[in-house]
Amino acid sequence: MIGGGNWRETAAGFEVELSLTAVSRFDGQEEARELAGAVRGALEGLALSQDGMSGRVAVRSVEVFAGADRRHAYGVVRLRAVMEG
Repeated sequence: MIGGGNWRETAAGFEVELSLTAVSRFDGQEEARELAGAVRGALEGLALSQDGMSGRVAVRSVEVFAGADRRHAYGVVRLRAVMEG
């Protein structure tokens, strides 16, 4: 699921920050940890280009934790991309 995000213009283009959340109903945090790791592996350093601008995705942080109900576990991956032309 896509969580919160921010977008702002910079002198050379724009910057985007975004959180992606993986939710697991598997007992424990193992599956959420694996999902968050797969997202990190797929997106870290990913090259982007759009309308003559280019940039790369950077993973800012990864957090895995149990939900308050103890039935769900969450893996949150926070991303940042700076696009410049």
